[in-house]
Amino acid sequence: MAVPDDVSYDGGMSLPTARSITRLVLLAAMLCILLASPRPAVAEWFADAYVGLSSTKDGDLKMVTDSTLRFTDVEFDRSMSYGGRFGHYFAGVPWIGIALDGLSYDANVGKQSRALKNSSARAQLAPIDISVGAISLDLMLRLPLFATAEIPGGRVTPYVLAGPGLYVARAADRGNFIRRHQDDVDLAVGYNVGGGVGWQFSKALGVFGEYRYTHANPEFEFKNFEGRATVEPDLNTHHFLVGLSVRF
Repeated sequence: MAVPDDVSYDGGMSLPTARSITRLVLLAAMLCILLASPRPAVAEWFADAYVGLSSTKDGDLKMVTDSTLRFTDVEFDRSMSYGGRFGHYFAGVPWIGIALDGLSYDANVGKQSRALKNSSARAQLAPIDISVGAISLDLMLRLPLFATAEIPGGRVTPYVLAGPGLYVARAADRGNFIRRHQDDVDLAVGYNVGGGVGWQFSKALGVFGEYRYTHANPEFEFKNFEGRATVEPDLNTHHFLVGLSVRF
């Protein structure tokens, strides 16, 4: 699956390219190495639970029946995001960790009229309900600040994360094809990047706020009369999350 080099916010701000994301991760690792004060090597496991808001960016939706239609600037509904992760910061390098993350959100398409790409025509798009469950393996880089003997991993921890993921997406069509009201499930490869700040108010418990960006491009297949039709939405989603962290 080809990953776009760049996507843009609705307000015109551009998200970093894959190359700039790599540079950011490398810079964060260098800063952690240079700024982290010496402390005893401590292995640290953690379990996080989080909830928040997801907003999928307006984007293209490709529909193939007897012909190919590419709807532009399709609007996706906002929804709740929720999930959790389990991970580990390494004893020898406490600023580096890995985590297995599970995230769920919706990216429903409401009834709307949209322009067709490379055409002056417009077409009607019936509702499509899309739900997504993602499992990712993330590299996490943190900067342990204000470490104490009780909290050697740092009381305040800015961090960044990035990793590949598997996206299990389910689509329920609500009137684009005959027969009506069909469902399909697709497994797509995607990725997520993000960052946040954590605060440990005790050795075991902490809270965090996090921004995350996820990308997936699933393909759904439906029956249409005696033939087949496919739908391919571009799911580029912003997630604004808050959560509770348990360290042990």
